[in-house]
Amino acid sequence: TGEHQSPLAAIASHQIAHLPPKSTLLEAARLMVRQRISSLLILDDARRVLGILSEDGLLAALHNATPPQTPLAEVMAPPVTVPATISCAEAYQRCLHEGVPHLVLVDDRQRAVAVVSDTDYRRCLDLQAPAAQTRIGAIMSRAAAIFPPDTPLGTALAQMHTRVCGVVIVVDRQQKPVGILSQRDMARLYLDEVESDERCLAEVMTSPVRTLPMDATLAQAAEAMLTQQVRQYPVVDASGRLMGIIAARDLTQAMAFGMVDASPTRDQT
Repeated sequence: TGEHQSPLAAIASHQIAHLPPKSTLLEAARLMVRQRISSLLILDDARRVLGILSEDGLLAALHNATPPQTPLAEVMAPPVTVPATISCAEAYQRCLHEGVPHLVLVDDRQRAVAVVSDTDYRRCLDLQAPAAQTRIGAIMSRAAAIFPPDTPLGTALAQMHTRVCGVVIVVDRQQKPVGILSQRDMARLYLDEVESDERCLAEVMTSPVRTLPMDATLAQAAEAMLTQQVRQYPVVDASGRLMGIIAARDLTQAMAFGMVDASPTRDQT
């Protein structure tokens, strides 16, 4: 579509959250909570990109009990950079190929110009396209991490880290979702300096949890994610029992390319 051929800079965020490499994990967590952002860049004095800290990095820091005063230079990940002139379609293919949720747009001197994320791609999807009317049950994933409320937080974090899943669903005895813990909570948890061995999911989960029915369309899911600013929705049956999860990345891919798997569920990797 026209949006996919337009320059990526047109949908990217030009207000870049950043810190120098000597800043600490604690400072980064504070900034991410205050600005409600999923990543920040580590830049040198000339605004050249040295690295990126995302929610994945904070999850690893929590899991590994990395001290809050650790400099970002020791924990930052290498950024995936692209020229500011790249098209939306090319950029999205690059995200899929590299397996990253963020791209950093740079100029010819490798200075940061903007950042683009999954959310930015969802904003330019055509919600009137035929693929948008597909039911979410066709592309939802099997929830990889399901726990009761009394599960130790450390157990849940270990599952998220080792299985590389972005969300934990907390269910009651009837398998109905009662809470959720996602990568978006990592900065808050790190900022609180949570003793993961001493707290349970019931104390830190987000509750009540928003859900979607299996017969909701991709368009309805996309709209809900944008208006509620969430990236994962538990999918429930008519009685409210957990059936799967619809993730923003899966939804974007299905709508952007019209490639919808007809199978009811698939393993989340």
